Amino acid sequence: MSKTPWLITLLRPTYGASLNRRHRIRKENFGIIPSEGPFLVIGNHVHTLDPLFISAASSFHINWVAGRYLFKFRFLGTIMDKGIGAISKQQGKSDLFTIRTIREKLSKGEVVGLFPEGTRTWDGSSLPIPSAMAKMIRMLKVPVVIIHLEGAFGARPRWAPFYRKGPVVLHAKSVLQPSKYTSLSIDKLTELLNEQLYFSHDAWQSEHHIPFKGKKRAEGIEDLLFACRSCGSFSTLKAKGDTVTCTSCASSWRLDEFDLLHNKGDQEETITLPEWHEWESEKLTDHLSKGWGDSPFFTPDTGVLFQKIEEPYMKTISRMFNVTVYKDRFVLSFPTQIMENQEFLFDRIAGLAVNAKSTIEFSYNSYIYRMRLGRGGSSLRYLEHYQYLQNTDRKEST
Repeated sequence: MSKTPWLITLLRPTYGASLNRRHRIRKENFGIIPSEGPFLVIGNHVHTLDPLFISAASSFHINWVAGRYLFKFRFLGTIMDKGIGAISKQQGKSDLFTIRTIREKLSKGEVVGLFPEGTRTWDGSSLPIPSAMAKMIRMLKVPVVIIHLEGAFGARPRWAPFYRKGPVVLHAKSVLQPSKYTSLSIDKLTELLNEQLYFSHDAWQSEHHIPFKGKKRAEGIEDLLFACRSCGSFSTLKAKGDTVTCTSCASSWRLDEFDLLHNKGDQEETITLPEWHEWESEKLTDHLSKGWGDSPFFTPDTGVLFQKIEEPYMKTISRMFNVTVYKDRFVLSFPTQIMENQEFLFDRIAGLAVNAKSTIEFSYNSYIYRMRLGRGGSSLRYLEHYQYLQNTDRKEST
């Protein structure tokens, strides 16, 4: 098994035990997990504390793969590297260094943990696992432990600033042995991984019906819901308390303790977060497909953090700016005139992803930038805008 770093040895009986109590963590079916390494632990990614939940509930040490941006903070980077033995990865991009480090850990009989989706779910439903993950797993040829994190979305959705009270269940679903998957094609293995790892908070709630109680339940939901269901306007939803209201048409919805939205004007209408998100994604796609010339696509967003990574650390450039989005680019303008406008063409951006605190991170002209929007802005809208253009370019090139 993995050699446990000193910091983990210190924290497991203290902070780890406290974490288990606070979040009412319960283990299910952990008896199927191998008694010794090497093996991979993979799970559906829901909560910022997912790795800590699993590690605190495990008797063995897990070397977690984590976003590279975390290693750029001076103190935190040292803790991640030396204190807990985390493995860095650049989000949104393939990373040979990461794969090599994973292989080295496994070759020593250690345990490695990762979240194949690459990012946390926005609406409680798992994101598709890319075929690149299947290629890596087939190459590594070690047992793969699949764990479902059940209830973690209810405890704190990605967009929510506050915790809710409710249980988190760590359900060891299965163990895929190399003898079962090495003979499969990449497509078949990708299909199997998606099938085994997929989890829906709504489906789980339909079966268990467990309330997650907390204050100001809807606040922050504008990061997920960027289009109004009633009038179709973009960037007009504002949340306060348990209610989200459209500033354009005044329609409003109440978010209940099961993460269902109820239309206050029509008590018969109830919608789930995945249903709303699917609808608005289709609307954004339709909006982008029409072109719209060279006019701004949306009302400008307010930015609260703009950084540039200059190895080995990050440099903060501004905490006050505006972002205007066009179909092919977005432009940062600085009211304090600390610098000229910064323009970023979508087709020259590589690996745009959204990480902690809804910060948009991307590579541009060999540099890595990080941009965080103010309250009410949707980082998810930028991600889906970028993904639409990427998919369109691929189709046109084939």
